[in-house]
Order: sequence, then C-alpha cells, then structure tokens
Amino acid sequence: MSLAESRAVVEWGALWTRVLAAGSDRVEVRSSPAALAMGDPLAVVVPDRWLDGSPRGVLQHESFRRELAAFSELRWYGRSPAAAALAAQGRGSGTYFVCDLGWSGASFGLCEVERRSIRVLATAFEPRAGGGAYAQSVTEGMPTQVRERFAEVQASKAARARAVLPRATGEHLDDPVYTFDSGFEITAGRLLERFGPVAEVLGERIRELDWTFDTCVLSGGFGEFPLVETVLPEHVRLGPEAAVRGGALLDSGVFGMAPPAQVEVRLPVHRVRNGLLEDADVLLTPGPGNFATLEQERLVVNAAPNGRLTVTMNGRLGELPIAQIAPALSVDACQVGLRASLDGPAALLLVPASGGEPAVVPLDGWEPA
Repeated sequence: MSLAESRAVVEWGALWTRVLAAGSDRVEVRSSPAALAMGDPLAVVVPDRWLDGSPRGVLQHESFRRELAAFSELRWYGRSPAAAALAAQGRGSGTYFVCDLGWSGASFGLCEVERRSIRVLATAFEPRAGGGAYAQSVTEGMPTQVRERFAEVQASKAARARAVLPRATGEHLDDPVYTFDSGFEITAGRLLERFGPVAEVLGERIRELDWTFDTCVLSGGFGEFPLVETVLPEHVRLGPEAAVRGGALLDSGVFGMAPPAQVEVRLPVHRVRNGLLEDADVLLTPGPGNFATLEQERLVVNAAPNGRLTVTMNGRLGELPIAQIAPALSVDACQVGLRASLDGPAALLLVPASGGEPAVVPLDGWEPA
C-alpha cells in the first residue's frame, strides 16, 4: 500500500486530534476523531505508555478503542516509532532518541531503525515536563479566562515567542509575549522564570535515562516552545505533526514495526455443547481489540471456583490468580484478550460480559500448575 493509498491517520492528543486524511498531505486539527466518516478503516497513533502492557496503559487504550468502535478496522502505532519513522525517512538506519513533548507530559522513546524496520527498545514518561504542567505554573494566580485560553494563545503566538524569548534579557524581560482579548499580557520574564523548574525536571530525566543514541529528535506541540531547545542535546526538530505523519509512513508500509519476542499464550476451554463436553485450546493473539474466539465467535469464560484462570505459556500449563487482582471478575463471565509490552505478551484484559469495568491481570503473576 502506497502512502497515497493509505487509510486516514489520526493522532490522539490531550488537547487536539490531528488528522491526515487518506490520500492527503494536509494535516487538520480537530476536536475529535468522531468527525471522520464512520465505518472507514483508520490508523491511530497513541501515547507509548498505552502500549507498554501496564494495567493503566491497557485500560486507557481499551477505553479509547471503544470510542472508535464504529470504524471498520483499526491499526495502532506508538508516538515514538512514528516520530522515528519520520526522522529516519531522510537519515536512514540508526538509534533514535525521541523526545516527544506534549500537553500531558514528556514522552521518551529509544527506537532502533534498521533499513525499513523499527524496534522500540525502551520508553519513559515524565508528566512534570509537559505543556500542561508548564501552563499551570505560568498562569498561577491569573484570571480564569487566561488559564482557560493559555494553550490556544500559546499556539497562536508561537512565532512571537520564538522571536522574543531567545533575546529576553535585561529590559526585554518585560516584553509581552502572549496577549489575551482582555488585554492581559504575559511577559518574557514570567515565561522564563516559570520554565526553570520544568527545564530542571526535563534535564534530570534525560540524564537518568542515560540512553545511547545516534540522533535525538524533538516532536510534539510543547516541543515547539523555544526554551525547550536549551535543555535537549543536539537534536532535529520534527514539529507537532511528526506523530501523524510518521504514523502514515508506518501504516503505508514505508517502515514496519519489528515484532516483539514470541510467547505462545493459550486458553484451555471446557464447555458443554449440544449436551456433550467439548475441550479446546484457544490461541490468544496480542493486540488492541483482539479477544479469544472459537469458531469465529468471541468466547465468554469463567474462572475456576478457586478464582484462578488456567492459561498455558509456551506449552506449560499454569494459572493466573484472578481473585487476588480483580475479585469481582473471579465470579463473572468475561471476554479475554491478550495485550503486549515491548518485550512480548504482558497481560490479560478481562472484560465482564455483564458490562462492568474491565480489569488487567499481568502475566508475571502466572504460576505453573
């Protein structure tokens, strides 16, 4: 599939959704993916932490997946490999350190690109170094209208910030950078002062990661803020559209994701059908929206009376302690899905057939029988 033939690509963001329509080269900013034609296939770029196999990430991802249930087919990509794909398009193979700064925080990804294959080696997240945390600090004590419209004004005045802040010393500290409809102004001095703690957190986090890389790339909306550049190592600025454009490269096959380590996870099933006891061994395929199926129908299973679920890992029979992690689900019939981390299968997602809240059971609690 060529780039021109690829499906629409959506990048989820805490503030805005960026959309690259199929066959288009123009990125649109919308309030929600719901504005797209329902029923069409869709490629979706989401935060790396939604794909790391952690219970919180799995649940956030599942919640968003349900919002997009009307689309006929969904493909999912992380923000870091998407940005790495865009950077590698012109720079080739190597190890890329992605610093993706958005409203909700700073995401870091270490991606290895070998020809057209991308493997995510590590990810991290720092909520204190995002645009939202900075906005809260800058607007502390200011009128409600200023706090509510800060992100919008910051985006519209990005060019002025780039012109004023690099030379903001001495008398220029009082120069206005952001001006609101009410006439309220935020000066360069205020922006510089309040960026200090963010810069400290960002720099400290990068030093703690201590990742070895060939190229550092900067992406995300907050990555456009000029003071951010002073904290990062030498880098390539990709801009706020990096994730959605890189997602298009992944979805069209220009680059592909290297598969994680293979761990075979199966669900032994015992059921009564037409009055007869029937046994089956159902292979679980990791991935968002994937659930155990038998004969093309989703399975609804119950844990054993002791609150444990029987699962085989690479051919070895064992159990997961459902009752210890999700007591309510140990007595409820559930759909079962397998979710992965960077290293392979990581957790089971249990969705109650009764419509209750889903739960995540990490596979590291698996015990051999």
